[in-house]
Amino acid sequence: MQASVLNREETSKAVACLRVILHGLESRQHAAELDALVGKLINAFLETRWVWPRQFTQMTAYAFILSDPRVKVLDKSALLALSRELQSKLFGASGGGEVALIVFEGEEPEVHRFAALEPEDVRRLASGEGGVSPPFEGRLSQVTVNGATPIEPTPPSVSFQTPKFGRDYEPLYRALYFAPTRRFFANMALCKPRRAASLRDRLVGRHVLPGVPTEAFDEGCVESAMEALSQAPVEGQLYVPLNFSSLVRPAGRLAYGAFLAQLPTAHRTKLAAAIYETPRDPSFFALNQIAKSLASHFAQINLVVSDPAFEIEKLAPGAVASVGLVLPEAEPPARLAAIRRFMQSREMFKRKHVWPGLLGVANRAELELCLDLRAPAISGPAVSDLTSIPIGAVSCEPDALPYRTGGAR
Repeated sequence: MQASVLNREETSKAVACLRVILHGLESRQHAAELDALVGKLINAFLETRWVWPRQFTQMTAYAFILSDPRVKVLDKSALLALSRELQSKLFGASGGGEVALIVFEGEEPEVHRFAALEPEDVRRLASGEGGVSPPFEGRLSQVTVNGATPIEPTPPSVSFQTPKFGRDYEPLYRALYFAPTRRFFANMALCKPRRAASLRDRLVGRHVLPGVPTEAFDEGCVESAMEALSQAPVEGQLYVPLNFSSLVRPAGRLAYGAFLAQLPTAHRTKLAAAIYETPRDPSFFALNQIAKSLASHFAQINLVVSDPAFEIEKLAPGAVASVGLVLPEAEPPARLAAIRRFMQSREMFKRKHVWPGLLGVANRAELELCLDLRAPAISGPAVSDLTSIPIGAVSCEPDALPYRTGGAR
């Protein structure tokens, strides 16, 4: 499969987040009083100087979203005037402190992510330290009474570390088979409790590990991918399950960013995100947010769905690399019907430049139906074992499936 990213529409207007840093006032007033004063001063300025059609929204006392539909790059002259006014009213002619306006410009999801940053993270970015994961995509600048200057944060360097699995969990891998070439082309990185005899073949974290939070399961799968990368060169790609609902929440993206930062950037081309529990009709905005937050870690975005009526016709061409259906936990006729329903859209998948796939294929009847309907990507117990190390790019005729680690049967 070829790497694919979401199409990005050019921003038709300038959108930015304004954050305020004060140097020298930290100990002069109670924090709440200072917040109220700064917010009041900025609001009064913007109401009179940031005139229509420009707009602004206050997010916190020190964070404002600014927009101007007439330009693609924000005019800093008005912000220079704001900086000078705040400098004068907070510090007076004698000085003793400094006002710094930190301005981030980019697409709206990134702008709102910047608005949610903790103040200490903003200060680190303003000093050029960087270190925020995932890195921001956009322009960062600082405005003081002396003018506007760009800020170029140093990208965080993430050294590769072999993960240390706790004694309660261990990595597992499920191979993915590409029927047109009759070869295994990738592995799904999974994890399970060491005491568990088996793993249910689903990509739903809370069902795979009862009682374990979804995000904890996903972090375990990231560690499984790191384990594989640390042992030997990996043939094909490693698919890493990540939860859709967690990634569409700003707090979830921040939590995921903390453990995704452990992934070695040198191996990005080997890593593919498998976004499970994707709804039947995911919005472009949600997919764009997810793709942007994962772009620095994964070469591919793939969706994993449980609804065979997934609305592929609404997906932008090339928006993701593949969409895989997890077969339902149901009686055999219902599972076979789900395969048929999903593959009815094969031509639409082709027009959208997206590969369809079937996951959790459990027996010979299901496998043969997948092959008859020309499903390109197939995975499950009928295809391969769960293994303690990834299966390489092994050739295997369909009649010899399921592939066993001791050889094809």
